[in-house]
Amino acid sequence: MKNRGIVKKIDKDSVTIEIFKDVSCSHCNSCDKKTHAIQTFSYNKNDLNEGDMIEFFIEDKHLLKLGFLVYISPIIFMISFYFIASYLDFSEGRRVISTFLGLAINLLILYTLDKIKGNEILNNIKITKEKI
Repeated sequence: MKNRGIVKKIDKDSVTIEIFKDVSCSHCNSCDKKTHAIQTFSYNKNDLNEGDMIEFFIEDKHLLKLGFLVYISPIIFMISFYFIASYLDFSEGRRVISTFLGLAINLLILYTLDKIKGNEILNNIKITKEKI
């Protein structure tokens, strides 16, 4: 995924970027400009200045991994926990509770992965200055 933006603010260890809407976002109105446009990244290089036009890129394989972890793995956990509870002959109410238990465990795993590997994932985002 490739996108463009402008550096709005630089803190000690993060960069706030106003993201330009690209072609894939142009037809969508589910978010307004204020919620869509501003993103903050951890970025430890000192080669950016406020007002710089930048291009940032993340490889598709990393994006697919993140998409799987965030969107697909919770569903897999919920369905798995439901079938495990069904196999153990739990009542329907307990099956539903175990489904939500599976979701909670998955969210705990995602939270732990974020704390352990979050910076590694953010380091896969390549930020370059655009030449004007």
